Amino acid sequence: MAQRIGRSGHWIKKVSKGIVICNDMIELEEAVAIASLVRENHYEKIQIREGSMATLANQVLMELNFTKSAVKKELMEMLCRAYPFRNTTSEEFDELIEFLSSTRKIWIDGDRVGKKGSVLNYYLENISMIPNEKNYRVIDIANKKFVGTLDERYVVNEIEPGSYFVMRGSTWRTSRIDEDRILAEPFLTPAIAPKWSGEDIPVLLDVTKRVSEIRSGSHGIEGLDAESMERMRKWHEGNLATIDHSIIESRGGEVVIQSLLGTKGNFALGEILASILTAVTGESAEMDYSPYHVYLRLARHVTSRDILGLIRNIEPDKMLSYVNGLARRSRFFNGVFLYEARKFGIISAESELGRIRMEKIIDAYHDTVLFKDSVRKLISDYMDIETLESFLIGIKDGKIKVDLAETLSEASSSFLAHYLERVVPIQPTKVILEAVKNRLLNEPVILVCTRCKHIRSGKVREMTGLKCEACGSTLVAAFSEFERDRVTN
Repeated sequence: MAQRIGRSGHWIKKVSKGIVICNDMIELEEAVAIASLVRENHYEKIQIREGSMATLANQVLMELNFTKSAVKKELMEMLCRAYPFRNTTSEEFDELIEFLSSTRKIWIDGDRVGKKGSVLNYYLENISMIPNEKNYRVIDIANKKFVGTLDERYVVNEIEPGSYFVMRGSTWRTSRIDEDRILAEPFLTPAIAPKWSGEDIPVLLDVTKRVSEIRSGSHGIEGLDAESMERMRKWHEGNLATIDHSIIESRGGEVVIQSLLGTKGNFALGEILASILTAVTGESAEMDYSPYHVYLRLARHVTSRDILGLIRNIEPDKMLSYVNGLARRSRFFNGVFLYEARKFGIISAESELGRIRMEKIIDAYHDTVLFKDSVRKLISDYMDIETLESFLIGIKDGKIKVDLAETLSEASSSFLAHYLERVVPIQPTKVILEAVKNRLLNEPVILVCTRCKHIRSGKVREMTGLKCEACGSTLVAAFSEFERDRVTN
């Protein structure tokens, strides 16, 4: 807010002025909190990620591109003089050098290391550590018309052949990913709208603490007009969470946790709970979050007391173990891994996502410095482990009060309204139904005889019989074209 409004007064004697437009009471509270912190000259601290192996790999390769070769110990001493690498051990540096050698970026000869020819291409693609992302055009496969754009990070995290997304108020099914475009078709199922457009700046704990103070009345409210002030007063008459008071509400298979942990703290809490629920129930648990809420949805009924029990069973001193276990399944991990893989020189900047099997690449580099650094970056960029640990300890010690309810409050409904806006079903029409019918009949399918292992492939409309052509058995299994690797293996 300070940076944006500050741009309105780029003159020595001018005062920067701005108006904040809010969509709901939660945004209004947040705006008041941030404005009050700015008036006090309180800004979030600059956080420097320490020990980034992707950055260190980048600097090793950049240095060797100019010097051709170097003594490994001297190279480490020079690069690790930089503040973020002051605690890097010789074992960690050796592991990095061995990894770069295994990927044929450098050679090792005794105590010396040197570049290989491929380093020049790496240098040209990775002069900066700023992510180099491109946009993908979404094309309606039926009429070849442009629908919209998705950014690369969303595509690598969420999009693959057969996946769904919402754009322009309609649900789309991904058919194919080409060099710079995604071919998609309208589909008759609700889907979650893409969470892209860059990532919102995270709301940190300092802001949610000030929101808590405003809710409890320990801090005054400034900058609101009379109407907004009255709406804020009525809003605060409701049951709202504070730093030392959380609320867990459930309705059927939906749960909303009011917890003022900030964006990163609630993301970490939501990911851990979703992972535990999936393991316990055997069903996928859907998760969304905000700086003030965590939302969970399952196919079965769950009570607020069930969720409180899960939270109490999370061991604060084992947070990193939880995160390491769930990182691979996190919604942001593929995007983080893609960034890291490019900076390590594993994936070229020009590589087409449609030709990259991220799952196989991640599996191939599991337990390497690349994978471990990706997990650390995921934690650094998206999670606040320290805040979550304090929250869990506070609940165990009774310092944080937790209310339970089997209905959703106005505050939770307000948050949920934003979530439900992204779940947009399209209305089936005769034209759409006919288009879907034709699409399904033209879908490629693979038939595998489970008796003699004979494989037959073709379009659905061509498969007139379900008997094996080779042995006549009716024990025939159908597979999607997307499962061809599974069939051939």
